[in-house]
Amino acid sequence: MSLQKLKLLYIAQGFGRSLGISGGDMRFIETAKRIVKRGFSITILTTRSGRILCRKYGLKNVNYLVTGATLISEDERIERSKYERALSYIAIMIKVIPIISKLRALKNYKRREIFDIVYATSDFFVDVLPALIMKFLGISKRAIVFIHHEYPLSLRRKPYLISFIIALVQRLIHYLVAKCFDAVFVCSTCEGGKIAYKLKKINKNLMIIYMKNGIDLKLIEQIRSISREIPRKYHLCYVAALRESKGVFDFIKIVDLLVNRYHRHIKCCLIGSGAPELIRRIEKEIRIRNLHKTIDLKGFIPSRFNFYRVLSECKILVHPSYEEGWCITILEALALGLQVVAYDLPAYRPIYRGLITVVPVGSIREMADAILQMIKDDTKKVRNLIGASYKLLERYDWERISLEEAIILKRLILNKDRFLR
Repeated sequence: MSLQKLKLLYIAQGFGRSLGISGGDMRFIETAKRIVKRGFSITILTTRSGRILCRKYGLKNVNYLVTGATLISEDERIERSKYERALSYIAIMIKVIPIISKLRALKNYKRREIFDIVYATSDFFVDVLPALIMKFLGISKRAIVFIHHEYPLSLRRKPYLISFIIALVQRLIHYLVAKCFDAVFVCSTCEGGKIAYKLKKINKNLMIIYMKNGIDLKLIEQIRSISREIPRKYHLCYVAALRESKGVFDFIKIVDLLVNRYHRHIKCCLIGSGAPELIRRIEKEIRIRNLHKTIDLKGFIPSRFNFYRVLSECKILVHPSYEEGWCITILEALALGLQVVAYDLPAYRPIYRGLITVVPVGSIREMADAILQMIKDDTKKVRNLIGASYKLLERYDWERISLEEAIILKRLILNKDRFLR
Protein backbone atom coordinates (compact mmCIF):
# COMPACT_ATOMS: atom_id res chain seq x y z
CA MET A 1 0.00 0.00 0.00
CA SER A 2 1.40 3.37 -0.94
CA LEU A 3 1.19 6.53 1.10
CA GLN A 4 -1.06 8.03 -1.60
CA LYS A 5 -3.79 5.47 -0.82
CA LEU A 6 -3.72 5.83 2.95
CA LYS A 7 -7.07 7.07 4.23
CA LEU A 8 -6.89 8.78 7.59
CA LEU A 9 -9.74 10.02 9.79
CA TYR A 10 -8.75 12.45 12.51
CA ILE A 11 -11.24 12.90 15.35
CA ALA A 12 -10.80 16.31 16.99
CA GLN A 13 -14.03 17.20 18.79
CA GLY A 14 -12.42 18.54 21.97
CA PHE A 15 -12.74 22.10 20.63
CA GLY A 16 -16.38 22.08 21.71
CA ARG A 17 -17.78 25.57 21.13
CA SER A 18 -14.54 27.32 22.00
CA LEU A 19 -12.25 29.25 19.66
CA GLY A 20 -9.25 28.63 21.91
CA ILE A 21 -6.54 26.17 21.00
CA SER A 22 -4.38 23.88 23.12
CA GLY A 23 -0.91 22.48 22.46
CA GLY A 24 -2.47 19.14 21.52
CA ASP A 25 -4.81 20.84 19.05
CA MET A 26 -1.88 22.75 17.56
CA ARG A 27 0.13 19.55 17.15
CA PHE A 28 -2.73 17.86 15.30
CA ILE A 29 -3.21 20.81 12.91
CA GLU A 30 0.49 21.38 12.23
CA THR A 31 1.22 17.72 11.49
CA ALA A 32 -2.00 17.11 9.53
CA LYS A 33 -1.47 20.06 7.19
CA ARG A 34 1.95 18.66 6.28
CA ILE A 35 0.91 14.99 6.11
CA VAL A 36 -1.84 15.85 3.61
CA LYS A 37 0.83 17.25 1.28
CA ARG A 38 2.46 13.81 1.24
CA GLY A 39 -0.50 12.35 -0.60
CA PHE A 40 -2.64 11.22 2.30
CA SER A 41 -6.41 11.35 1.99
CA ILE A 42 -7.53 13.07 5.19
CA THR A 43 -10.98 13.48 6.72
CA ILE A 44 -11.53 15.39 9.96
CA LEU A 45 -14.42 14.79 12.35
CA THR A 46 -14.72 17.96 14.41
CA THR A 47 -17.10 20.68 15.63
CA ARG A 48 -17.94 23.94 13.87
CA SER A 49 -15.41 25.76 16.06
CA GLY A 50 -12.84 23.09 15.23
CA ARG A 51 -13.36 23.54 11.50
CA ILE A 52 -12.98 27.32 11.84
CA LEU A 53 -9.68 26.92 13.72
CA CYS A 54 -8.33 24.24 11.36
CA ARG A 55 -8.94 26.49 8.38
CA LYS A 56 -7.60 29.55 10.16
CA TYR A 57 -4.34 27.74 10.88
CA GLY A 58 -3.90 26.65 7.28
CA LEU A 59 -5.26 23.07 7.22
CA LYS A 60 -6.42 22.76 3.60
CA ASN A 61 -7.28 20.04 1.08
CA VAL A 62 -9.06 17.89 3.66
CA ASN A 63 -12.65 16.72 4.06
CA TYR A 64 -14.73 17.69 7.11
CA LEU A 65 -17.45 15.84 9.00
CA VAL A 66 -18.97 18.43 11.33
CA THR A 67 -20.84 17.67 14.56
CA GLY A 68 -23.04 20.12 16.42
CA ALA A 69 -22.20 21.10 19.98
CA THR A 70 -25.70 22.07 21.11
CA LEU A 71 -28.80 19.94 21.58
CA ILE A 72 -31.54 22.43 20.71
CA SER A 73 -30.34 25.72 19.23
CA GLU A 74 -28.15 25.87 16.11
CA ASP A 75 -26.65 29.11 17.45
CA GLU A 76 -23.35 27.94 18.95
CA ARG A 77 -22.20 30.79 21.15
CA ILE A 78 -18.87 30.54 22.95
CA GLU A 79 -18.91 28.44 26.13
CA ARG A 80 -18.88 30.51 29.30
CA SER A 81 -17.68 27.89 31.80
CA LYS A 82 -16.42 24.32 32.25
CA TYR A 83 -19.98 23.26 32.99
CA GLU A 84 -21.08 24.53 29.57
CA ARG A 85 -18.10 22.70 28.01
CA ALA A 86 -19.33 19.47 29.65
CA LEU A 87 -22.81 20.04 28.18
CA SER A 88 -21.23 20.67 24.77
CA TYR A 89 -19.48 17.31 24.95
CA ILE A 90 -22.72 15.53 25.76
CA ALA A 91 -24.35 17.22 22.75
CA ILE A 92 -21.41 16.22 20.53
CA MET A 93 -21.73 12.56 21.53
CA ILE A 94 -25.43 12.61 20.58
CA LYS A 95 -24.86 14.49 17.30
CA VAL A 96 -22.04 12.16 16.21
CA ILE A 97 -24.33 9.10 16.18
CA PRO A 98 -25.97 9.90 12.78
CA ILE A 99 -22.51 10.50 11.25
CA ILE A 100 -21.28 7.10 12.44
CA SER A 101 -24.50 5.50 11.14
CA LYS A 102 -23.94 6.97 7.66
CA LEU A 103 -20.31 5.83 7.65
CA ARG A 104 -21.44 2.33 8.62
CA ALA A 105 -23.99 2.30 5.80
CA LEU A 106 -21.28 3.40 3.34
CA LYS A 107 -18.96 0.67 4.66
CA ASN A 108 -21.69 -1.95 4.17
CA TYR A 109 -22.36 -0.68 0.65
CA LYS A 110 -18.67 -0.83 -0.33
CA ARG A 111 -18.12 -4.03 1.66
CA ARG A 112 -14.82 -2.80 3.02
CA GLU A 113 -13.41 -0.35 5.56
CA ILE A 114 -13.82 3.36 4.78
CA PHE A 115 -10.61 4.37 6.57
CA ASP A 116 -7.26 2.73 7.15
CA ILE A 117 -6.75 4.51 10.47
CA VAL A 118 -9.03 6.44 12.79
CA TYR A 119 -6.86 8.79 14.84
CA ALA A 120 -8.25 10.27 18.08
CA THR A 121 -6.22 13.44 18.56
CA SER A 122 -6.78 13.46 22.32
CA ASP A 123 -7.97 11.17 25.10
CA PHE A 124 -11.17 13.18 25.59
CA PHE A 125 -14.13 10.81 25.53
CA VAL A 126 -15.62 12.76 22.57
CA ASP A 127 -12.59 11.66 20.52
CA VAL A 128 -11.88 8.20 21.94
CA LEU A 129 -15.40 6.71 22.07
CA PRO A 130 -16.30 7.49 18.41
CA ALA A 131 -12.91 6.04 17.34
CA LEU A 132 -13.57 2.89 19.35
CA ILE A 133 -17.07 2.49 17.88
CA MET A 134 -15.76 2.95 14.33
CA LYS A 135 -13.15 0.27 14.84
CA PHE A 136 -15.72 -2.09 16.37
CA LEU A 137 -18.13 -1.53 13.44
CA GLY A 138 -15.38 -2.12 10.88
CA ILE A 139 -15.45 1.46 9.56
CA SER A 140 -11.70 1.68 10.16
CA LYS A 141 -8.98 -0.98 10.15
CA ARG A 142 -7.02 0.47 13.04
CA ALA A 143 -7.58 2.92 15.88
CA ILE A 144 -4.88 5.04 17.48
CA VAL A 145 -4.93 7.86 20.03
CA PHE A 146 -2.57 10.58 21.20
CA ILE A 147 -2.48 11.01 25.00
CA HIS A 148 -0.77 14.26 25.95
CA HIS A 149 -0.90 14.29 29.73
CA GLU A 150 -2.73 12.90 32.73
CA TYR A 151 -4.91 15.07 34.96
CA PRO A 152 -4.19 14.77 38.68
CA LEU A 153 -6.88 12.81 40.54
CA SER A 154 -7.30 15.44 43.24
CA LEU A 155 -9.99 17.59 44.82
CA ARG A 156 -7.59 20.54 44.97
CA ARG A 157 -7.91 21.41 41.27
CA LYS A 158 -10.55 24.07 40.58
CA PRO A 159 -13.45 23.82 39.90
CA TYR A 160 -13.19 20.98 42.38
CA LEU A 161 -16.04 18.61 41.52
CA ILE A 162 -15.92 18.81 37.74
CA SER A 163 -12.09 18.57 37.71
CA PHE A 164 -12.25 15.41 39.84
CA ILE A 165 -14.89 13.90 37.53
CA ILE A 166 -12.80 14.76 34.44
CA ALA A 167 -9.73 13.07 35.97
CA LEU A 168 -11.79 9.99 36.87
CA VAL A 169 -13.31 9.75 33.39
CA GLN A 170 -9.84 10.10 31.88
CA ARG A 171 -8.64 7.04 33.80
CA LEU A 172 -11.61 5.02 32.59
CA ILE A 173 -10.87 6.13 29.03
CA HIS A 174 -7.22 5.09 29.46
CA TYR A 175 -8.39 1.62 30.49
CA LEU A 176 -10.50 1.33 27.32
CA VAL A 177 -7.62 2.61 25.21
CA ALA A 178 -5.21 0.05 26.65
CA LYS A 179 -7.64 -2.79 26.05
CA CYS A 180 -9.04 -1.85 22.62
CA PHE A 181 -6.74 0.45 20.63
CA ASP A 182 -4.00 -0.69 18.26
CA ALA A 183 -1.45 1.94 19.27
CA VAL A 184 -1.02 4.93 21.56
CA PHE A 185 1.09 8.00 20.87
CA VAL A 186 2.58 9.73 23.93
CA CYS A 187 5.05 12.59 24.27
CA SER A 188 8.72 11.64 24.58
CA THR A 189 8.92 13.17 28.05
CA CYS A 190 8.75 11.96 31.66
CA GLU A 191 5.01 12.61 31.54
CA GLY A 192 4.70 10.42 28.46
CA GLY A 193 6.76 7.70 30.13
CA LYS A 194 4.49 7.76 33.18
CA ILE A 195 1.39 7.38 31.00
CA ALA A 196 3.01 4.56 29.01
CA TYR A 197 3.94 2.68 32.20
CA LYS A 198 0.34 2.80 33.48
CA LEU A 199 -1.09 1.69 30.13
CA LYS A 200 1.38 -1.21 29.91
CA LYS A 201 0.27 -2.40 33.34
CA ILE A 202 -3.23 -2.79 31.88
CA ASN A 203 -2.08 -4.37 28.61
CA LYS A 204 1.58 -5.38 28.31
CA ASN A 205 1.18 -5.97 24.55
CA LEU A 206 -0.10 -2.45 23.81
CA MET A 207 1.98 -0.63 21.21
CA ILE A 208 3.31 2.66 22.66
CA ILE A 209 4.99 5.14 20.30
CA TYR A 210 6.90 8.12 21.66
CA MET A 211 6.41 11.31 19.65
CA LYS A 212 7.78 14.84 19.67
CA ASN A 213 6.10 18.22 19.45
CA GLY A 214 7.51 21.03 17.37
CA ILE A 215 7.57 24.56 16.05
CA ASP A 216 7.14 26.24 12.68
CA LEU A 217 10.86 26.85 12.23
CA LYS A 218 10.47 28.47 8.81
CA LEU A 219 8.03 31.08 10.13
CA ILE A 220 10.13 31.65 13.25
CA GLU A 221 13.22 32.26 11.10
CA GLN A 222 11.19 34.81 9.15
CA ILE A 223 10.31 36.61 12.39
CA ARG A 224 13.89 36.35 13.66
CA SER A 225 15.12 38.06 10.48
CA ILE A 226 13.11 41.17 11.36
CA SER A 227 13.34 40.84 15.15
CA ARG A 228 16.00 43.56 15.42
CA GLU A 229 13.38 45.99 14.16
CA ILE A 230 10.87 44.85 16.79
CA PRO A 231 11.33 46.62 20.14
CA ARG A 232 11.03 44.34 23.19
CA LYS A 233 8.56 46.58 24.98
CA TYR A 234 7.22 43.91 27.36
CA HIS A 235 9.36 42.66 30.23
CA LEU A 236 7.08 39.67 30.90
CA CYS A 237 4.45 37.68 29.04
CA TYR A 238 2.03 34.90 29.88
CA VAL A 239 0.97 32.63 26.99
CA ALA A 240 -1.50 29.82 27.68
CA ALA A 241 -5.15 28.94 27.87
CA LEU A 242 -6.78 31.08 30.54
CA ARG A 243 -7.35 28.38 33.14
CA GLU A 244 -6.45 28.17 36.80
CA SER A 245 -4.41 25.01 36.20
CA LYS A 246 -2.26 26.99 33.75
CA GLY A 247 -1.35 29.44 36.51
CA VAL A 248 -2.95 32.60 35.15
CA PHE A 249 -3.76 33.89 38.67
CA ASP A 250 -0.23 33.01 39.82
CA PHE A 251 1.07 35.21 37.00
CA ILE A 252 -1.02 38.14 38.22
CA LYS A 253 0.24 37.63 41.79
CA ILE A 254 3.85 37.50 40.56
CA VAL A 255 3.42 40.76 38.65
CA ASP A 256 1.83 42.27 41.75
CA LEU A 257 4.87 41.24 43.82
CA LEU A 258 7.27 42.77 41.32
CA VAL A 259 5.37 46.03 40.96
CA ASN A 260 3.87 46.73 44.37
CA ARG A 261 6.35 45.05 46.73
CA TYR A 262 9.65 45.12 44.83
CA HIS A 263 8.77 48.46 43.17
CA ARG A 264 9.84 47.39 39.70
CA HIS A 265 8.47 49.37 36.79
CA ILE A 266 7.55 46.67 34.27
CA LYS A 267 5.19 46.15 31.36
CA CYS A 268 3.49 42.79 30.78
CA CYS A 269 1.14 41.13 28.33
CA LEU A 270 -1.25 38.23 28.77
CA ILE A 271 -2.01 36.16 25.66
CA GLY A 272 -4.70 33.49 25.59
CA SER A 273 -8.41 32.77 25.57
CA GLY A 274 -10.75 31.27 28.09
CA ALA A 275 -14.32 31.10 29.31
CA PRO A 276 -15.96 34.57 29.60
CA GLU A 277 -16.67 33.85 33.28
CA LEU A 278 -12.94 33.35 33.97
CA ILE A 279 -11.91 36.35 31.89
CA ARG A 280 -14.14 38.55 34.05
CA ARG A 281 -12.43 37.16 37.17
CA ILE A 282 -9.01 37.91 35.66
CA GLU A 283 -10.00 41.47 34.77
CA LYS A 284 -11.38 41.97 38.30
CA GLU A 285 -8.16 40.61 39.87
CA ILE A 286 -6.07 42.97 37.74
CA ARG A 287 -8.21 45.97 38.77
CA ILE A 288 -8.15 45.05 42.47
CA ARG A 289 -4.33 44.88 42.41
CA ASN A 290 -4.16 48.13 40.42
CA LEU A 291 -2.30 46.45 37.55
CA HIS A 292 -4.50 47.63 34.69
CA LYS A 293 -1.71 49.89 33.41
CA THR A 294 0.88 47.15 33.82
CA ILE A 295 -0.79 44.14 32.14
CA ASP A 296 -2.11 44.30 28.57
CA LEU A 297 -4.77 41.69 27.82
CA LYS A 298 -4.07 40.57 24.26
CA GLY A 299 -6.67 37.80 24.10
CA PHE A 300 -6.42 35.04 21.51
CA ILE A 301 -4.15 35.79 18.52
CA PRO A 302 -5.22 33.43 15.69
CA SER A 303 -2.49 34.37 13.19
CA ARG A 304 0.78 32.57 13.97
CA PHE A 305 2.74 35.37 12.30
CA ASN A 306 1.09 38.00 14.49
CA PHE A 307 1.44 35.77 17.55
CA TYR A 308 5.18 35.29 16.98
CA ARG A 309 5.56 39.00 16.33
CA VAL A 310 3.93 39.87 19.68
CA LEU A 311 6.04 37.19 21.41
CA SER A 312 9.13 38.82 19.89
CA GLU A 313 8.18 42.04 21.70
CA CYS A 314 8.68 40.28 25.06
CA LYS A 315 11.82 39.55 27.07
CA ILE A 316 10.75 36.82 29.51
CA LEU A 317 8.08 34.12 29.23
CA VAL A 318 6.54 33.43 32.65
CA HIS A 319 4.91 29.99 32.60
CA PRO A 320 3.49 29.10 36.04
CA SER A 321 1.49 26.12 34.75
CA TYR A 322 0.68 23.28 37.15
CA GLU A 323 0.32 20.57 34.48
CA GLU A 324 1.87 20.04 31.06
CA GLY A 325 2.57 17.23 28.65
CA TRP A 326 5.26 19.10 26.71
CA CYS A 327 4.50 22.85 26.32
CA ILE A 328 5.08 24.00 22.75
CA THR A 329 4.97 27.63 23.91
CA ILE A 330 8.31 27.23 25.68
CA LEU A 331 9.86 25.91 22.45
CA GLU A 332 8.52 28.91 20.54
CA ALA A 333 9.68 31.40 23.17
CA LEU A 334 13.22 29.97 23.23
CA ALA A 335 13.40 30.06 19.44
CA LEU A 336 12.40 33.73 19.47
CA GLY A 337 15.06 34.66 22.02
CA LEU A 338 13.03 34.91 25.22
CA GLN A 339 14.23 33.77 28.60
CA VAL A 340 11.80 31.36 30.27
CA VAL A 341 10.89 30.78 33.91
CA ALA A 342 8.48 28.00 34.86
CA TYR A 343 7.40 25.68 37.62
CA ASP A 344 9.55 22.55 37.83
CA LEU A 345 7.36 19.96 36.06
CA PRO A 346 8.62 16.49 35.04
CA ALA A 347 7.58 17.08 31.41
CA TYR A 348 10.21 19.82 30.99
CA ARG A 349 13.28 17.93 32.18
CA PRO A 350 14.27 15.86 29.13
CA ILE A 351 13.82 18.77 26.70
CA TYR A 352 14.53 22.04 28.46
CA ARG A 353 17.12 21.11 31.07
CA GLY A 354 19.65 23.93 31.29
CA LEU A 355 17.67 26.17 28.93
CA ILE A 356 14.95 27.45 31.25
CA THR A 357 14.86 28.58 34.87
CA VAL A 358 12.62 26.47 37.09
CA VAL A 359 11.30 27.00 40.62
CA PRO A 360 9.28 24.71 42.91
CA VAL A 361 5.65 24.28 41.87
CA GLY A 362 3.42 26.96 43.38
CA SER A 363 6.31 29.06 44.72
CA ILE A 364 5.23 32.52 43.60
CA ARG A 365 7.87 34.40 45.60
CA GLU A 366 10.72 32.26 44.22
CA MET A 367 9.47 32.85 40.71
CA ALA A 368 9.36 36.60 41.30
CA ASP A 369 12.94 36.49 42.66
CA ALA A 370 14.06 34.48 39.61
CA ILE A 371 12.49 37.05 37.29
CA LEU A 372 14.31 39.88 39.08
CA GLN A 373 17.59 38.04 38.54
CA MET A 374 16.79 37.43 34.87
CA ILE A 375 16.07 41.12 34.33
CA LYS A 376 19.53 41.88 35.75
CA ASP A 377 21.31 39.23 33.63
CA ASP A 378 23.83 40.61 31.20
CA THR A 379 23.06 40.55 27.48
CA LYS A 380 25.97 38.22 26.65
CA LYS A 381 24.63 35.45 28.91
CA VAL A 382 21.19 35.71 27.33
CA ARG A 383 22.72 35.66 23.83
CA ASN A 384 24.69 32.48 24.60
CA LEU A 385 21.55 30.81 25.96
CA ILE A 386 19.62 31.72 22.81
CA GLY A 387 22.34 30.26 20.60
CA ALA A 388 22.38 26.97 22.53
CA SER A 389 18.60 26.66 22.54
CA TYR A 390 18.27 27.37 18.82
CA LYS A 391 20.61 24.49 17.94
CA LEU A 392 18.40 22.20 20.02
CA LEU A 393 15.19 23.52 18.45
CA GLU A 394 16.28 22.62 14.93
CA ARG A 395 15.40 19.03 15.90
CA TYR A 396 11.81 20.04 16.63
CA ASP A 397 10.72 21.39 13.25
CA TRP A 398 7.15 20.42 12.27
CA GLU A 399 8.39 19.39 8.80
CA ARG A 400 10.71 16.81 10.29
CA ILE A 401 8.19 15.60 12.86
CA SER A 402 5.36 15.24 10.33
CA LEU A 403 7.62 13.16 8.07
CA GLU A 404 8.39 10.83 10.99
CA GLU A 405 4.69 10.55 11.79
CA ALA A 406 3.78 9.83 8.15
CA ILE A 407 6.26 6.91 8.11
CA ILE A 408 4.87 5.55 11.38
CA LEU A 409 1.27 5.73 10.11
CA LYS A 410 2.22 3.84 6.96
CA ARG A 411 3.98 1.13 8.96
CA LEU A 412 0.96 0.79 11.24
CA ILE A 413 -1.14 -0.06 8.21
CA LEU A 414 1.48 -2.48 6.88
CA ASN A 415 1.62 -4.23 10.30
CA LYS A 416 5.34 -3.61 10.71
CA ASP A 417 5.04 -3.83 14.48
CA ARG A 418 8.66 -4.88 15.02
CA PHE A 419 9.91 -1.56 13.64
CA LEU A 420 7.51 0.46 15.82
CA ARG A 421 8.28 -1.35 19.07
